[in-house]
Amino acid sequence: MADLEAYVNNSARPADAPHTASNVSGPGPGHNAWVMTATACSGAVGGLVVITPACGYVDPTGAIIVGVAAGIVPFFACTKLKSLFHYDDALDTFGIHAVGGTLGAFLTGLLATARVNSNLSATVAAQNGLASLVGHCFGSNN
Repeated sequence: MADLEAYVNNSARPADAPHTASNVSGPGPGHNAWVMTATACSGAVGGLVVITPACGYVDPTGAIIVGVAAGIVPFFACTKLKSLFHYDDALDTFGIHAVGGTLGAFLTGLLATARVNSNLSATVAAQNGLASLVGHCFGSNN
């Protein structure tokens, strides 16, 4: 079950990101077919970057949330953040990979479910040592 959901999450759900990025950028002054195509391509890469940490941990509904967020947050990082800090990033690698990867890590923590990956359940986590590792990192006495 987890393998199938990981496959669906990693292949189908990033398709939400190019559509969301294109809709967020919207047609306006200076937007032509090339700009919309580049935005959709960046959205597709952003969708894959953001879903990668989460694909084996979230259900398809969570993957849709990740896909929509992957179209919005990296888009604004590539447009607004770059113009705010005036850094040179011709290929938008910081906005897509750094911001998108960080977003994916955060969303994995928020949307992960033991129904998809049984390693998140308390009994399996106690057996494989994950519970004691996490407990040790956060200062509990497990």
